[in-house]
Amino acid sequence: MDTSDTAFVAVLAIGALVVLVLVLFGALSVLGTFDPSPSEDPGPGFMMTETPEGSPARPPTGTSDDQGTNGTETEGTDEAAVAVETGRDGRGDSE
Repeated sequence: MDTSDTAFVAVLAIGALVVLVLVLFGALSVLGTFDPSPSEDPGPGFMMTETPEGSPARPPTGTSDDQGTNGTETEGTDEAAVAVETGRDGRGDSE
């Protein structure tokens, strides 16, 4: 076995190790035991997806007495939208 054969075997061994490590990390990622993303402080460019304690998840869209956000009455808006979607007023896509 000369030096060119030894170098070829060494390159194959290193390549096999690299492939083995990549397959191992891929399998661990799929199984959920390895998370390559940082779980600590994400930094200043991170957009927060959860709301802080005490703040609503979404702004309120209305109240039980059908008031809009500016306090004006929005009577019948929901009923008209449902009627148009379901075709109950003759303008919908009903057959």
